[in-house]
Amino acid sequence: MVLRPYYEGLVIREGTSDECTLVASEYGVKVTPGYLFVLGENLSSFVVSGKPQWHEDEGGTDDPSWFGHMVGTL
Repeated sequence: MVLRPYYEGLVIREGTSDECTLVASEYGVKVTPGYLFVLGENLSSFVVSGKPQWHEDEGGTDDPSWFGHMVGTL
């Protein structure tokens, strides 16, 4: 995972086969196509993971998480 501290808007896309190969060679990790997600236009930010999930929440900061139990929520 390589992330920047701040994003002005956020676009997440699946990495190409060439990008998977590049990340694998530069970081020494196995990257299977379909598991690399690029944040933004280039490989300055990426995550190797399962399929991402998101949900825009309008609840309070102490409300239960939509994703299940998280430390610090009720």
